[in-house]
Amino acid sequence: MSKHGNIMKQHVKTANPSVNEIRSATHIWQATAKQKLMDEQVALLEHRLISKQSSPAHTLVDHMIDNIDTMLQQANDDMKQNTLSTHNPFATLVQYKYDIINQAVITSGKMADNFVTIVLDQKKKLSSNHTSQSDWHASVIKAIENRRLHMIHRAAYIVKHKLTSSFIEN
Repeated sequence: MSKHGNIMKQHVKTANPSVNEIRSATHIWQATAKQKLMDEQVALLEHRLISKQSSPAHTLVDHMIDNIDTMLQQANDDMKQNTLSTHNPFATLVQYKYDIINQAVITSGKMADNFVTIVLDQKKKLSSNHTSQSDWHASVIKAIENRRLHMIHRAAYIVKHKLTSSFIEN
């Protein structure tokens, strides 16, 4: 967590939230972190689909794709040696690789959407717990949302950095 994130977390604590508000804030922040992680994976995978360069392997999916690339290269080398084949299994394998990456993008996107739903449910719960919107309750909700927005901005910066640095270095 960043220094700014800790400061924002302290703002929530100074607003004297109830136990339920703390629980909701924790759920919101955890779901936001997981959603942003999924969004990062989607961005990196989508970039990998359109890029000729490979990125360094950070996740299990990255390692799987690297292994597929190695197998594809070996298959291509074998086919160059044996030109008697009438169909091109190499093209089929390349298509399978792109299908795997595309499926990972779709699955990660769905997982990110589920985390968005959790955040919305927790926000709704926070709002419905207090029918009278007192100043302290409004300040708790504002502090929770400010930290969540900070998490989103920080995650966007990290994705941008990873996309530019990982794919340029190779």
